[in-house]
Amino acid sequence: MHPQYVYESGGQKNVWLQINRDVNLREGGELSRRKDKINVRKFQDGGGPYSISHEAGWNLVSLPVEVEDSSVSAVYPDAIAETLYSYNGDTYVGVDTLVFGEGYWLHFLDAGTTTITGTPIMGPTISLNEGWNLLGGISETTTVSDIFDPDGIIIAGTIYEFTGGSYVNASALIPGHGYWVNASTAGDITMIFGRTWIQHQIAA
Repeated sequence: MHPQYVYESGGQKNVWLQINRDVNLREGGELSRRKDKINVRKFQDGGGPYSISHEAGWNLVSLPVEVEDSSVSAVYPDAIAETLYSYNGDTYVGVDTLVFGEGYWLHFLDAGTTTITGTPIMGPTISLNEGWNLLGGISETTTVSDIFDPDGIIIAGTIYEFTGGSYVNASALIPGHGYWVNASTAGDITMIFGRTWIQHQIAA
């Protein structure tokens, strides 16, 4: 059995494979078990551009890609100066730069769209504190069910987005947007785009 992916569209992609059997990782990016092999390659498509929409007023935002300049003035040039706030588990903290995987409050005078280009990152491991956290989406839209939470620290039904001036339960995490998530204890989660449909069984 030799599973493979064929991309019909142009460009390159980051590929994350989750294997349901014991395998050995060999030099050169090859996963093998007995006679069955899967070639694992990491592709990058240049990162967008990503069009991130925002409303007038306060928005929950994030950094969807790796960029050379992650200052708020470079990433979100239309935002009001000195209105980027992170959350440390106890209070809001004014910051000047964005970190991939984290969520932030940011204020805009008018509704609009921001275009961001950079290097996409798939499958990052993100540390959560006990209690409420501000989380950012990764480089592809990720359903809540695709969050790998091995220790079950995310309290069910506590991932929220902020839209139209109110909180609503989120079913997916969108690149460039931020989300509240409540953790029962401190620990790590992994954001895996398409974890369900790229999961494979390797035949014995």
